Amino acid sequence: MQLDPQFVAFEMSSENATLVTQSNALVSASYHITLAEKRIILFMLSQIQKDDGDFKPYRMNIKDFVEEFGTKSKNTYERAKVATEQLMSRILQIRQSKGLLQISFLSSAEYEDGKGYVELSFDPKLKPFLLQLKECFTTYDIRNVMALKSFHSIRIYELLKQFEAIGERTITIDELKYMLGLEEQYTSYNLFKKRVILQAQKDLEDNTDLTFEFEEIKNSRRVSKIKFFIKRKQKQLTETSNQGLVKELIDLGIERNQALKYVQIKDIEFLKE
Repeated sequence: MQLDPQFVAFEMSSENATLVTQSNALVSASYHITLAEKRIILFMLSQIQKDDGDFKPYRMNIKDFVEEFGTKSKNTYERAKVATEQLMSRILQIRQSKGLLQISFLSSAEYEDGKGYVELSFDPKLKPFLLQLKECFTTYDIRNVMALKSFHSIRIYELLKQFEAIGERTITIDELKYMLGLEEQYTSYNLFKKRVILQAQKDLEDNTDLTFEFEEIKNSRRVSKIKFFIKRKQKQLTETSNQGLVKELIDLGIERNQALKYVQIKDIEFLKE
Protein backbone atom coordinates (compact mmCIF):
# COMPACT_ATOMS: atom_id res chain seq x y z
CA MET A 1 0.00 0.00 0.00
CA GLN A 2 1.45 3.35 -1.02
CA LEU A 3 0.85 6.41 1.11
CA ASP A 4 1.55 10.06 0.58
CA PRO A 5 4.60 10.88 2.74
CA GLN A 6 3.40 14.47 3.09
CA PHE A 7 0.09 13.43 4.61
CA VAL A 8 1.81 10.93 6.89
CA ALA A 9 3.87 13.87 8.13
CA PHE A 10 0.65 15.80 8.85
CA GLU A 11 -0.75 12.95 10.89
CA MET A 12 2.44 12.36 12.83
CA SER A 13 2.71 16.05 13.77
CA SER A 14 0.42 15.55 16.75
CA GLU A 15 0.89 12.68 19.17
CA ASN A 16 -1.92 10.10 18.97
CA ALA A 17 -3.85 12.37 16.58
CA THR A 18 -5.43 9.54 14.60
CA LEU A 19 -9.16 9.89 15.30
CA VAL A 20 -11.58 12.31 13.66
CA THR A 21 -15.08 12.91 15.02
CA GLN A 22 -17.89 14.74 13.24
CA SER A 23 -21.58 15.14 13.93
CA ASN A 24 -23.76 13.05 11.65
CA ALA A 25 -25.22 16.26 10.24
CA LEU A 26 -21.75 17.25 9.04
CA VAL A 27 -21.03 13.75 7.70
CA SER A 28 -24.23 14.01 5.63
CA ALA A 29 -23.60 17.59 4.52
CA SER A 30 -23.31 18.55 0.86
CA TYR A 31 -19.93 19.75 -0.38
CA HIS A 32 -17.30 19.10 -2.99
CA ILE A 33 -13.64 19.93 -2.42
CA THR A 34 -10.43 18.57 -3.89
CA LEU A 35 -8.66 15.54 -2.44
CA ALA A 36 -5.83 17.75 -1.19
CA GLU A 37 -8.30 20.11 0.50
CA LYS A 38 -10.09 17.18 2.13
CA ARG A 39 -6.79 15.95 3.54
CA ILE A 40 -6.07 19.40 4.98
CA ILE A 41 -9.48 19.39 6.70
CA LEU A 42 -8.86 15.87 8.03
CA PHE A 43 -5.53 17.00 9.44
CA MET A 44 -7.29 19.84 11.27
CA LEU A 45 -10.04 17.52 12.53
CA SER A 46 -7.46 15.11 13.90
CA GLN A 47 -6.04 17.89 16.09
CA ILE A 48 -9.32 18.42 17.95
CA GLN A 49 -9.38 16.87 21.43
CA LYS A 50 -12.62 15.46 22.80
CA ASP A 51 -12.65 17.91 25.72
CA ASP A 52 -11.89 21.04 23.69
CA GLY A 53 -14.40 23.77 24.44
CA ASP A 54 -13.33 25.95 21.55
CA PHE A 55 -11.42 25.78 18.30
CA LYS A 56 -7.72 26.59 18.21
CA PRO A 57 -5.54 27.78 15.34
CA TYR A 58 -4.18 24.62 13.71
CA ARG A 59 -0.62 25.13 12.55
CA MET A 60 0.71 23.50 9.40
CA ASN A 61 4.14 23.64 7.78
CA ILE A 62 3.84 25.67 4.58
CA LYS A 63 6.16 23.39 2.64
CA ASP A 64 4.09 20.31 3.55
CA PHE A 65 0.89 22.21 2.86
CA VAL A 66 1.96 23.18 -0.66
CA GLU A 67 3.40 19.75 -1.47
CA GLU A 68 0.01 18.22 -0.65
CA PHE A 69 -1.41 20.21 -3.58
CA GLY A 70 1.22 18.78 -5.92
CA THR A 71 2.52 22.12 -7.13
CA LYS A 72 5.99 22.55 -8.59
CA SER A 73 6.04 26.28 -8.02
CA LYS A 74 9.22 27.55 -6.40
CA ASN A 75 7.35 30.31 -4.58
CA THR A 76 5.76 28.11 -1.93
CA TYR A 77 4.60 31.07 0.15
CA GLU A 78 2.53 32.57 -2.68
CA ARG A 79 1.25 29.14 -3.74
CA ALA A 80 0.08 28.46 -0.18
CA LYS A 81 -1.85 31.73 -0.11
CA VAL A 82 -3.63 30.83 -3.34
CA ALA A 83 -4.48 27.37 -1.95
CA THR A 84 -5.93 28.74 1.29
CA GLU A 85 -7.98 31.30 -0.64
CA GLN A 86 -9.46 28.47 -2.69
CA LEU A 87 -10.20 26.36 0.40
CA MET A 88 -11.86 29.29 2.17
CA SER A 89 -14.16 29.78 -0.82
CA ARG A 90 -15.57 26.23 -0.63
CA ILE A 91 -19.14 26.13 0.65
CA LEU A 92 -20.80 23.26 2.45
CA GLN A 93 -24.51 22.97 3.16
CA ILE A 94 -25.61 21.44 6.46
CA ARG A 95 -29.21 20.54 7.05
CA GLN A 96 -30.50 21.41 10.51
CA SER A 97 -33.86 20.95 12.22
CA LYS A 98 -34.44 24.69 11.88
CA GLY A 99 -33.28 24.99 8.28
CA LEU A 100 -30.16 25.05 6.13
CA LEU A 101 -26.70 26.36 7.07
CA GLN A 102 -24.37 27.43 4.27
CA ILE A 103 -20.83 27.81 5.55
CA SER A 104 -17.16 27.50 4.72
CA PHE A 105 -14.84 25.16 6.59
CA LEU A 106 -12.28 27.89 7.28
CA SER A 107 -12.76 31.34 8.75
CA SER A 108 -9.13 32.39 8.38
CA ALA A 109 -5.64 31.43 7.25
CA GLU A 110 -2.93 33.46 8.94
CA TYR A 111 0.65 33.83 7.74
CA GLU A 112 3.40 35.53 9.73
CA ASP A 113 6.36 36.94 7.82
CA GLY A 114 9.50 34.86 8.21
CA LYS A 115 7.66 31.86 9.65
CA GLY A 116 7.40 28.55 7.84
CA TYR A 117 3.85 27.76 8.79
CA VAL A 118 0.25 28.81 8.27
CA GLU A 119 -2.38 28.85 11.02
CA LEU A 120 -5.79 27.64 9.90
CA SER A 121 -9.01 28.29 11.83
CA PHE A 122 -12.39 26.60 11.53
CA ASP A 123 -15.45 28.77 11.15
CA PRO A 124 -16.90 29.25 14.68
CA LYS A 125 -20.37 28.17 13.51
CA LEU A 126 -18.97 24.65 13.02
CA LYS A 127 -18.58 24.23 16.81
CA PRO A 128 -21.88 22.34 17.31
CA PHE A 129 -20.80 19.87 14.63
CA LEU A 130 -17.25 19.21 15.88
CA LEU A 131 -16.84 20.02 19.59
CA GLN A 132 -17.92 18.10 22.71
CA LEU A 133 -20.29 15.83 20.80
CA LYS A 134 -22.41 13.63 23.07
CA GLU A 135 -24.69 11.92 20.57
CA CYS A 136 -25.30 11.47 16.84
CA PHE A 137 -21.68 11.55 15.75
CA THR A 138 -19.27 9.41 13.73
CA THR A 139 -15.67 8.66 14.68
CA TYR A 140 -13.05 6.89 12.61
CA ASP A 141 -9.31 6.36 12.49
CA ILE A 142 -7.79 8.78 10.00
CA ARG A 143 -5.27 6.14 8.93
CA ASN A 144 -8.04 4.22 7.19
CA VAL A 145 -8.44 6.92 4.53
CA MET A 146 -4.82 7.99 4.07
CA ALA A 147 -4.24 5.85 1.00
CA LEU A 148 -7.48 6.81 -0.75
CA LYS A 149 -6.83 8.81 -3.90
CA SER A 150 -10.35 10.09 -4.43
CA PHE A 151 -12.39 12.65 -2.52
CA HIS A 152 -15.53 10.69 -3.40
CA SER A 153 -14.11 7.49 -1.94
CA ILE A 154 -13.34 9.26 1.34
CA ARG A 155 -16.85 10.70 1.47
CA ILE A 156 -18.50 7.34 0.76
CA TYR A 157 -16.32 5.81 3.48
CA GLU A 158 -17.60 8.45 5.93
CA LEU A 159 -21.23 7.93 4.88
CA LEU A 160 -20.95 4.17 5.35
CA LYS A 161 -18.95 4.45 8.59
CA GLN A 162 -21.89 6.40 9.99
CA PHE A 163 -24.08 3.29 9.55
CA GLU A 164 -21.43 0.65 10.28
CA ALA A 165 -23.18 -0.60 13.43
CA ILE A 166 -26.47 -1.02 11.53
CA GLY A 167 -24.76 -2.80 8.66
CA GLU A 168 -26.69 -1.23 5.82
CA ARG A 169 -27.72 2.12 4.44
CA THR A 170 -30.16 3.02 1.68
CA ILE A 171 -29.60 6.31 -0.13
CA THR A 172 -31.40 7.71 -3.15
CA ILE A 173 -29.18 8.48 -6.14
CA ASP A 174 -30.17 12.14 -5.94
CA GLU A 175 -29.32 12.29 -2.23
CA LEU A 176 -25.97 10.57 -2.72
CA LYS A 177 -25.03 12.95 -5.52
CA TYR A 178 -26.13 15.87 -3.34
CA MET A 179 -23.89 14.80 -0.46
CA LEU A 180 -20.96 14.29 -2.84
CA GLY A 181 -21.52 17.69 -4.43
CA LEU A 182 -22.27 16.11 -7.81
CA GLU A 183 -25.80 17.34 -8.49
CA GLU A 184 -24.80 18.79 -11.86
CA GLN A 185 -22.61 15.88 -12.93
CA TYR A 186 -23.07 12.29 -14.08
CA THR A 187 -26.49 12.53 -15.67
CA SER A 188 -25.87 8.93 -16.74
CA TYR A 189 -26.32 6.53 -13.82
CA ASN A 190 -24.02 3.96 -15.42
CA LEU A 191 -21.19 6.49 -15.55
CA PHE A 192 -21.85 7.53 -11.95
CA LYS A 193 -21.83 3.88 -10.91
CA LYS A 194 -18.54 3.19 -12.71
CA ARG A 195 -16.57 6.28 -11.69
CA VAL A 196 -17.90 6.83 -8.19
CA ILE A 197 -19.59 3.79 -6.62
CA LEU A 198 -17.51 0.97 -8.11
CA GLN A 199 -14.31 2.97 -7.71
CA ALA A 200 -15.13 3.60 -4.05
CA GLN A 201 -15.92 -0.09 -3.58
CA LYS A 202 -12.46 -1.03 -4.87
CA ASP A 203 -10.70 1.74 -2.94
CA LEU A 204 -12.34 0.80 0.37
CA GLU A 205 -11.67 -2.89 -0.14
CA ASP A 206 -7.99 -2.25 -0.89
CA ASN A 207 -7.24 0.39 1.73
CA THR A 208 -9.70 0.67 4.62
CA ASP A 209 -11.31 -1.29 7.44
CA LEU A 210 -14.66 -1.32 5.61
CA THR A 211 -15.96 -3.12 2.57
CA PHE A 212 -19.39 -3.03 0.98
CA GLU A 213 -21.71 -4.65 -1.51
CA PHE A 214 -24.72 -2.85 -2.94
CA GLU A 215 -28.13 -3.45 -4.41
CA GLU A 216 -29.75 -1.24 -7.03
CA ILE A 217 -33.38 -0.37 -6.32
CA LYS A 218 -35.37 0.60 -9.38
CA ASN A 219 -38.41 2.76 -9.91
CA SER A 220 -40.00 2.35 -13.35
CA ARG A 221 -36.86 0.63 -14.69
CA ARG A 222 -34.69 3.51 -13.49
CA VAL A 223 -32.25 3.02 -10.63
CA SER A 224 -33.46 5.43 -7.96
CA LYS A 225 -31.77 4.13 -4.80
CA ILE A 226 -28.68 2.25 -3.68
CA LYS A 227 -28.78 -0.10 -0.71
CA PHE A 228 -25.30 -0.50 0.74
CA PHE A 229 -24.41 -3.60 2.76
CA ILE A 230 -21.56 -2.60 5.04
CA LYS A 231 -19.03 -5.01 6.49
CA ARG A 232 -16.06 -4.41 8.73
CA LYS A 233 -12.89 -6.17 7.66
CA GLN A 234 -11.06 -8.05 10.39
CA LYS A 235 -7.38 -7.26 10.16
CA GLN A 236 -5.05 -9.76 11.69
CA LEU A 237 -2.32 -7.89 13.52
CA THR A 238 0.60 -10.29 13.53
CA GLU A 239 4.32 -9.92 13.92
CA THR A 240 5.29 -12.69 11.51
CA SER A 241 6.52 -10.13 8.97
CA ASN A 242 8.50 -6.99 9.74
CA GLN A 243 9.04 -8.24 13.28
CA GLY A 244 12.25 -6.26 13.56
CA LEU A 245 10.48 -3.04 12.58
CA VAL A 246 7.77 -3.70 15.17
CA LYS A 247 10.46 -4.08 17.83
CA GLU A 248 12.10 -0.81 16.76
CA LEU A 249 8.78 1.02 17.08
CA ILE A 250 8.22 -0.47 20.53
CA ASP A 251 11.74 0.61 21.53
CA LEU A 252 10.77 4.15 20.50
CA GLY A 253 7.96 4.06 23.07
CA ILE A 254 5.02 3.04 20.88
CA GLU A 255 2.67 0.46 22.39
CA ARG A 256 2.81 -3.02 20.81
CA ASN A 257 -0.72 -3.00 19.38
CA GLN A 258 -0.18 0.49 17.95
CA ALA A 259 3.14 -0.61 16.42
CA LEU A 260 1.40 -3.54 14.76
CA LYS A 261 -1.19 -1.21 13.29
CA TYR A 262 1.47 1.13 11.90
CA VAL A 263 3.24 -1.77 10.19
CA GLN A 264 -0.07 -3.01 8.73
CA ILE A 265 -1.25 0.32 7.37
CA LYS A 266 1.75 2.47 6.56
CA ASP A 267 4.19 2.42 3.66
CA ILE A 268 6.88 0.12 5.08
CA GLU A 269 9.78 1.69 3.20
CA PHE A 270 8.75 5.18 4.29
CA LEU A 271 8.26 3.98 7.85
CA LYS A 272 11.73 2.43 7.92
CA GLU A 273 13.27 5.65 6.65
